[in-house]
Amino acid sequence: MNDWDGLNSGVWILFSNVDRLIVYGNGQIDGKGKDWWGNFDGAVSFHGCNYLQVYGLNIVDTPKIHLSINRCNNSTLSLLNLTAPGHSPNTDGVDISHSTNVTIRDSFMGTGDDCIAINGGCSNINVTNIACGPGHGVSVGSLGSNGDYDIVEDIHVANCNFTETTNGVRIKTCQGGSGYARNMTFENIRFEKVKNPIIIDQFYFSNGQNQSKAVNVSDITYKNISGSSVSNDGIILRCSEAVPCTGIMLDQQRLSHHRTRHHFATSSATRGVMLRLSINNLLHHSLTMRPSCRISKKVDGNDLINLLVIILGCLVVVGLASDDSIARVNVLDYGAVGDGKHDDSYAFIRAWKDFCMADAQIAVFRIPRDLLFLLKPVEFSGPCKARKLYFQIFGDLIMPKMEDWDDKDKGGAWIFIYHVQGLVVYGNGQVDGQGSDWWAIIFHHCDYLQIHGLKIVNPPRIHIKISRCHNVRFSLLNLTAPEYSPNTNGIDISHSINVNIQDSFIGTGDDCIAIIDGCSNINIANIACGPGHGISVGSLGRQGQYDTVEGVKVTDCNFTRTSNGVRIKTWPLNQNLFNTNFTAKEALSIGIDFRPGYRAGDEDFSWGGERGDEKIPRGAGYGENPQGKASTAATRFTQMHVQLLDLRETNIYNYMIFIS
Repeated sequence: MNDWDGLNSGVWILFSNVDRLIVYGNGQIDGKGKDWWGNFDGAVSFHGCNYLQVYGLNIVDTPKIHLSINRCNNSTLSLLNLTAPGHSPNTDGVDISHSTNVTIRDSFMGTGDDCIAINGGCSNINVTNIACGPGHGVSVGSLGSNGDYDIVEDIHVANCNFTETTNGVRIKTCQGGSGYARNMTFENIRFEKVKNPIIIDQFYFSNGQNQSKAVNVSDITYKNISGSSVSNDGIILRCSEAVPCTGIMLDQQRLSHHRTRHHFATSSATRGVMLRLSINNLLHHSLTMRPSCRISKKVDGNDLINLLVIILGCLVVVGLASDDSIARVNVLDYGAVGDGKHDDSYAFIRAWKDFCMADAQIAVFRIPRDLLFLLKPVEFSGPCKARKLYFQIFGDLIMPKMEDWDDKDKGGAWIFIYHVQGLVVYGNGQVDGQGSDWWAIIFHHCDYLQIHGLKIVNPPRIHIKISRCHNVRFSLLNLTAPEYSPNTNGIDISHSINVNIQDSFIGTGDDCIAIIDGCSNINIANIACGPGHGISVGSLGRQGQYDTVEGVKVTDCNFTRTSNGVRIKTWPLNQNLFNTNFTAKEALSIGIDFRPGYRAGDEDFSWGGERGDEKIPRGAGYGENPQGKASTAATRFTQMHVQLLDLRETNIYNYMIFIS
C-alpha cells in the first residue's frame, strides 16, 4: 500500500464507456486485500460498458468489491472464481447497479460480504448456477437508504448452492425510502448450514421503527428451496406496516435445522402480509397461527393446487422438515487428518461405506475446506441406497509422490468410482495429481452423473475418464497440466451416451476432450481450450476394430495456442464403417483440423508461431501410414454429415480446414 502514494486508491482497474468489451482468461488477479481493507473501493470496475462479457477471471483477496458493474446493459459474467477471507469487510463478489439485462452464471464466489449484490436501478438480472460460500449470500439492496427512491425488478436466481453463508437469498430495504422491489423469483436453491436462508427485511438499518414511507416489496416467489439452517429462523419476513410486503409465494420449502429435528421459520409481519402457499407446501409443513388471527382462504376453482392465505396481524410459524431424510458423512469423523502428510485413504474408504449404505433419501459426503488430504489409490463402489448422492470436495486432495507408493498400488486410477447412480460431485477444492503415472479420476458405469466445479492440476495422466456412463453433465471444471506433459487429456469419454460438457477451462498436454468409441449424443459448449491438442473424435478403428461415434455437437468454444482445433482421427487398414453426425458451430479456433487416417510425429512437422517454423503435414495415415499413402482398406466414412458454421479468428497455417 505504501507504494501507492499520490495515486488514485479508489479503484484498482477501471474500464469506462467501452462497449462490446470481452475480458477473459484464467490468470489470477491478486488484490493484496488485507493492506487495503477500508482504504479502497474495489479491484475491477466496469462503468458504462454495454454488451460486456467477462469470463474466466480468478480474483483473490480483494480490498473491497471484486467486480463492480455500473450502468452496463446487456452484459454476461461467467466462469468466475472470486475469493476473499470470510472475515474480510465489504468484499462483495459482484456488485451491480443501474444495469439492465445482466446474466451471471456458472461461478464460484466465497467472500466476506455478499456473493452478489443487486442495487438500485437494476432490472432483468439473471443469476444461475452459482456456488456461494462463505459470505452473505445473494442480496437485493439495500434500497431506499437516506430517503432515496430506488427500484429493482425482474430478478431471477436459480440453481444456486449456498454453503455456510450468513444469509442465503435476501431482500433488504430501509424505512423512509421509496420505490419498489418487485417481480423476483428464487428457485431451485440449496442451502447447507446457512444461518438465515430466506430474508425479506424492510427495516434494514432502521431500528425496527415503522415510518410512513418504505420501498414496496411485492410479487416475490420462492420455489423448491431445500437444505439446512444453523439458526431457528429459516424464513424471516420483516415487513413494514405502512407499505407491507404483498404477493409473497412460498412453494415447496424443504428446510431443516442442521442438528435438531424441530425448529421453525418465522414471520414477524404485522399487517397486510399476503402469503401464497401451495398445497404441497402445506402438506410438508405445519402452519400455526396465534389464536387472535383471522385467516381468509380462497381456492381457485380452476387450480385447486393453490391456496391463497391472507394473514392479518399474525405471527406465522412454519415447521421445518425433519432432518432424518439426510445422512451426512464428514471424513474428519472417520479419522482423516488433512495435514497433507498423513495417509487419509482408509478414513475416506470407511466414510464412503457409511455414505453409500445410508438409509436416507439424501446422502452427503463432505471433504471440508481449508485442509489438504493425502490419498493413495481409493475405490468407491456402488450401488448406493440414497436416491440423491452429493460428494462435496471443498478441501484439497493430493497424490503422494511415486516413490512413496507400494508396488501393489502402482498403475490404474488414483480415484476410481464405479456403479454409482445419480452421483453429484462438486466443490471448489483442488485435486493435485503431482504428475505421476496414473489416471486421476475414473467413473465407470455411473449413470446420471454430475460433476461441477472441480479443479484438477498436474494429473498423472488423464484428468477425468468416464466409461459406460449415460446422462452425464460436466460444468465449471478447471483442468490444467503442463503443455509438455504426455497423455494428460482433460476429459476422456468412451462408450457413453448423452454427455454434456460446458462452461469449463481445460489446458493440458494432450486433448482437452477426447471422444472415443461407443459414444453418441455428446454436447460440448463454452469451453476454453489451450494449451493442448484441442477436441478430438478418435482415434477410431485401431487394429481393425469396429468403432462408432455419432451425434457430436461442439458450440461456442475457444482454442488458444493448441496443436489442433477440432479433429476427427481414424486408423487405416480398416474396412469397417464409421458413422458420424458431427457439428462444430461458432468455434473460435486457431486451426480447425479434420484428419481421418492421419497422425504426424514430431519428425513430420512442427507448429508455427512461437513454437517453430510452419510445416504442413502431408497426406493421411494415422499411426501406421505416416507418409499418407492411400490404402484401399482404410476406414470408410458413411452417412458423413459435418457442419462447420461461423468459424472465426486466426490460423497459423496456409490451411484453416485440412481434410485428408
